[in-house]
Amino acid sequence: MNVSIPNSIQHLRARKQVLKGNETPEIVIASLRLLLSDHDSFSLAIEKKLHPYTAPQKLEQQTAATENIHNVIQNAILYLTVGLDF
Repeated sequence: MNVSIPNSIQHLRARKQVLKGNETPEIVIASLRLLLSDHDSFSLAIEKKLHPYTAPQKLEQQTAATENIHNVIQNAILYLTVGLDF
């Protein structure tokens, strides 16, 4: 949990120079926006479903992982769109 998407985003960010100069960045950015929307929707649905049955410590871990993945995807969108690096 909380590993594959951050690792993939790091790999994508490292390839920014390769992506520059063609149409790929627009496709990648649109895909990241879709991934972010899906991630947020799915995470919210899971959180609502698990909340009554989840130990507080596990819920905190899940929330932290969810927030980290959201931030990693959002930061990648900003990095590829306007060059902001977080």
